Amino acid sequence: MNAKRKQAMPRGRRRFKSKFASDDAAFDPYNQPRPYGEDWPVINIANRRALLKFFLPVIENLPPDAPLKVVPDVPMNFAQVANWVLGQKQTTLHNAELAEKLHRIQARNDAPGNCHPNWNNREVPPELLHEALSQCAKNAVKDYPVIQRALARLYAVAWFGRNSDSVEAKKQLEKLLPSGRANPITKHIPEIASKFREMRRWIRESNELMKREFPHENDWVEKLAELYAESKEVISAALRPAETPFLTERLHEVLNIPKETIRKALSKLPASQV
Repeated sequence: MNAKRKQAMPRGRRRFKSKFASDDAAFDPYNQPRPYGEDWPVINIANRRALLKFFLPVIENLPPDAPLKVVPDVPMNFAQVANWVLGQKQTTLHNAELAEKLHRIQARNDAPGNCHPNWNNREVPPELLHEALSQCAKNAVKDYPVIQRALARLYAVAWFGRNSDSVEAKKQLEKLLPSGRANPITKHIPEIASKFREMRRWIRESNELMKREFPHENDWVEKLAELYAESKEVISAALRPAETPFLTERLHEVLNIPKETIRKALSKLPASQV
């Protein structure tokens, strides 16, 4: 029998489909930006503390006649600084008014005799839920059970609800899901760039201090690389006159963002900052 077997098609239909699920920008929950501020790479201290006399913040914070007795910790490298900055952004609610709203609705649900073990008796309004997750999703979900229960209710109604209730829950979830198009860390490029700019200044000032003690360029570049936990190529690039190409390359390597996106963000900064 030569009849072709029909391809087996999945029965039923998907109960939930995001509006962002297109061929060019499908939402992939496993391919989203990683959380920052939680993992710190192991720092090989080695002899770095002995080089702190060339670290500009240490020199500036000590009295002119004070010996280097109290030794601070070694400086973070560029990747660690970006990781720290983005971690602060993800774990801090900078909007005091929003934080007060969340505290208020959490207190209402925590009141004696007014707290269901699995659901909110006083539900979070959709506008407040969207505002909290768009500004600081990590902090909102981690610190506010009222947000956790609101999301659990939405998912339960979207998957198991009937008729209009399910449709409305799906619409609310679609508004909360990230689009997959815009990288959420791009808005922090200017702040991270200013940190990188300051670190570059430290490297260049440390270079001037090391020139007095080490006679050859290879020697002081090697010591700078050890002090700042970077490769000699990164140190050499920091010592070149052009600043914008250095910032572009560092941000590209550390944040894994296209260079064109970084150039556009840097072009919007005042000329004195780049």
